[in-house]
Amino acid sequence: MARWKTDLPMTDEDDACCDEGDVVFDNGECWFYGTVEDDRLMIHDFTALDKELIRARSGVGRRACEALRPYFSEIVANGVGELPEEGGPFLEQPAFLFWRAMLVEGLVDAIIPTFHDRGIDRHNLREEHRTPLGVFVPADGLLPERLP
Repeated sequence: MARWKTDLPMTDEDDACCDEGDVVFDNGECWFYGTVEDDRLMIHDFTALDKELIRARSGVGRRACEALRPYFSEIVANGVGELPEEGGPFLEQPAFLFWRAMLVEGLVDAIIPTFHDRGIDRHNLREEHRTPLGVFVPADGLLPERLP
């Protein structure tokens, strides 16, 4: 049995009508739905449970990512961002800013923007990405000392 099944507040949802590998994480501060394949975790719909802590820079998201990191060789945030007409410029959207910080710190390995099949990782952070969310360079706005 994988250690995460006994060590993390994450339930294997195979028996609850979901697809094989589906999981739900709930540590009382954050919740997400995800998929585990071997030692790879794909995170979807990550949110703080206390609505007042969303975008509050309280550290609840970082703590959750720190708890997950030792258990998975690859962690990917999938479906990040909204269309600009709904969420504003992608590089200013709170979800992107959070996941980019987790990427720079090594707490996740890639970000896959919504409607995009190419992931953003530490190696292509300075490259231009063309997506339905816009054309952008993910590293724009980062201080040089923060770049990997």
